[in-house]
Amino acid sequence: MAPHLRSLLPLLAAALLGGCTGGSTGLPGDSNPPPGGGGGGGTPPAGTSDPTVTSDMPCDATNVLVGSCTGCHGTPPSGGAPQALNSLAALKAASPGYPGQSNGQRAVARMADTASPMPPSPNPPVSATAQSAFAAWVSAGMPAGSCSTPADAGTVIPDPVFTAAPTCTSGVYWTRGDEGSSQMHPGVACVSCHARTGGPRFPVGGTVYPTGHEYDDCDGTSAAGAVVQVTDSQGTSQSFTVNSAGNFSGGSSTWPVFPITAKVTFQGRTRSMSTAVPSGDCNSCHTQAGANNAPGRIALP
Repeated sequence: MAPHLRSLLPLLAAALLGGCTGGSTGLPGDSNPPPGGGGGGGTPPAGTSDPTVTSDMPCDATNVLVGSCTGCHGTPPSGGAPQALNSLAALKAASPGYPGQSNGQRAVARMADTASPMPPSPNPPVSATAQSAFAAWVSAGMPAGSCSTPADAGTVIPDPVFTAAPTCTSGVYWTRGDEGSSQMHPGVACVSCHARTGGPRFPVGGTVYPTGHEYDDCDGTSAAGAVVQVTDSQGTSQSFTVNSAGNFSGGSSTWPVFPITAKVTFQGRTRSMSTAVPSGDCNSCHTQAGANNAPGRIALP
């Protein structure tokens, strides 16, 4: 089975302060190139694998779990998932809702269930080849294996959100320059821009997009209504609702206490960062191509 299945746990990291203006050059065949030129572009980086998955399963099983399950069925479970599915013991355990079946058997059934599939829509389904390999392993009694042999070392499982070509999904761009609005300059490092230009100050701000390499000044319309929850080093959290341009911002002189972590929740799904960072200027690292280990934009789960 090809290992190139999606990972639902790319870093949502944001770090050092960045620039205020920019833009990106469209690629051949892109139906929504940005208005005007500028820097940017580059090859989208690969996603990250899930370090919470145990190494006692063969790669065919591990790749399916990391690619399509552990974004919610991880440790701890999120997005309404009832249990973790990231270890051999968890898969062999009895299903909470179907005591006569193991979690592994239920996973096989749900992957093949077109009426109520797992992963749920709009996430892409597990490929037929991957389903077949996973089902064969479950039918064989889920024998222990390993996915950490030298041949597998260093293998990453790209997230399709971050392997897609740069685009502007909404087809709508901010064109009013620095005229004040909470919808201004989506995709641009807003915290440092406001500090330089005398705009309203806030310690946390960024833009959420439906794909991982959207252009500067492109509206993240599809992300409207998503909730970004930021937790600081004292364990105190605040939540921000994304507006119709995809932007969010907030905080005060006393909150947050850095470093911070964050997660994005949308339609029952969650994408979380795994590393605390020293800045809330999210778009300074979540650029079109990604910087400082960020894989690209802050993307919807």
